[in-house]
Order: sequence, then C-alpha cells, then structure tokens
Amino acid sequence: MQPVPQEKIIKEQVEQKHNPYLKVSGAFMGIAVIRQFFYPPLALLNLILFTYTAIPCFKKAEQSLLENQRVYSYVIDTLINILCLATGQYAAGALDIFFYHVDQKVITKIRDESEQALTDVFEQQPHTVWILKNGVEIETPLEAVNCGDVVVVNTGEMIPVDGIIIQGNALIDQHALTGESQPAEKAIGDKVFASTLIVAGKVDLKVEKAGNETVIAKIGQILSNTAAFKSNTPINQLFQC
Repeated sequence: MQPVPQEKIIKEQVEQKHNPYLKVSGAFMGIAVIRQFFYPPLALLNLILFTYTAIPCFKKAEQSLLENQRVYSYVIDTLINILCLATGQYAAGALDIFFYHVDQKVITKIRDESEQALTDVFEQQPHTVWILKNGVEIETPLEAVNCGDVVVVNTGEMIPVDGIIIQGNALIDQHALTGESQPAEKAIGDKVFASTLIVAGKVDLKVEKAGNETVIAKIGQILSNTAAFKSNTPINQLFQC
C-alpha cells in the first residue's frame, strides 16, 4: 500500500473541518424554527448554537477589516447575523449561517479538485523531449528546452510546450486545457499548447513557451494564488465597472 501524500491529508483535514459546523448549523436551524413558532424557552440554546456556528464567519470578517482593510462578503454575513441576533430572528440567522458553511465547504472542494486536476496534468508531462537539430532527433530534458527549439511529438505523446507547427499535421485532444470534447485538427502554422495530447499524426513544433511560461502553467499559478475564490472578492470590486 502506497503512503498517502502529506499534502492530500492536509487538504482532506481542511475540507472536513467544515463538517461539524454544517451539522451544528443544521441542528441550529431546526431548533430555531421550533423556538420561534412553538417553544420560545429554547432561546438560550439558540444563542449558544448561534455563537458556536457564527464564530468562523466573525473571525474572517475581523481579518477582512483589520488585516486586509477591505469589505469582503464575510463582513456582510456578520452584519446580517448580528441584526438577526438583535431582533431575535434566530431562524433567519440560522439559515444564513448554514448557507455560509455550505458555501465554504463547496468552495474548498472546488479549489482542491481544480488544483488536483492541474497537478495530474503536470504529472503527465514527459521528463524528456525530442529536439530536432541538424536533421537529427536528440533526447533532451524538458527543463533544458528553450524558445526557438524544434520539438518532435508523435502519436500518443503529450505536447510538452506551447508552440507553432512547422512540419506535419495531427489530431489533438485539447480537453485538458479547453474542455473541448472532440479532438481538433492542427496543421502547419497552427498554435498548440502544453498538456494537450496527439491522438493521431506527428508534428515538429517551434517552441514559443516552455516550463512555467506555458498557458497551462500560468493557469496553475492563477489558481494557486487565488486565496478563496469568490468568497474573497471585495464587495467594492463587485460594483466596479
């Protein structure tokens, strides 16, 4: 049995930390409805559950204002929760808190799946490529490829660089990059991108970008640098033209 990577364990722990809050906020929502319409003495229990489930949102709102000095959606959620608490509308507050935790879990899952998909793509990249020099194909480490080199890619091989076809034609599966379900026909003069797969054919590519400069690498960098997707979008940016 292969050991589970430490990074994967950490990601699973981060995702699972939302589960207790989801369960408690779900119970809170049910109890809040019972309290509001059937049994008012449950107010104290509602207050305890409200405080427990709202703490993560309050902490992020504090970080947003004090550290980032920006108004993120956490601040709006916190204001709504405080208003619900002040007016005794526990059911409405419970609903808002429940959806907050659902949102956080979904965002975490989407981010992890996106990062894993990109990781899988990078792991499939070949460690060596065939560079054409003076009519001879020379096996070369991928990290040693430079702009202007001519790379030869055959059927069944993944394209390791961004470049332009200067010889040959091929049917290329681009779904990993563009999401297209059908392979695209590429010929001399067409651009091709790293992480796409040659289904049929053979091409010589003039390298335009390699390594961290490829399109797929830049997409990975963007996702890695995005802290929390839409939940970290400043409110003032939402209203900018």
